[in-house]
Amino acid sequence: MLPLIGAIVGLFSGALPEAMKYFKQKQDNAHELKVMELQIQAQAQAHTERLEEINTQADIADSQALYKAAEQKITGVRWADAAITLLTKL
Repeated sequence: MLPLIGAIVGLFSGALPEAMKYFKQKQDNAHELKVMELQIQAQAQAHTERLEEINTQADIADSQALYKAAEQKITGVRWADAAITLLTKL
């Protein structure tokens, strides 16, 4: 009877570290997967913010171009300057 108990204890004592290793690996994999998901979310957020920044810079450049185009040009000819001023006031 004692050898049978010794064999059973030997079987479980050999399998126990492997079972612990399996559960530890499973836990590590779940943690690594969660970290990767968070990294993907952070990259997506950074991409969205970068697109917003690019769109804002494009809007600023567009506004600056419109202001520059709308500036009154002085030609030095009085009647032409007066006509341009009248036309821009309309």
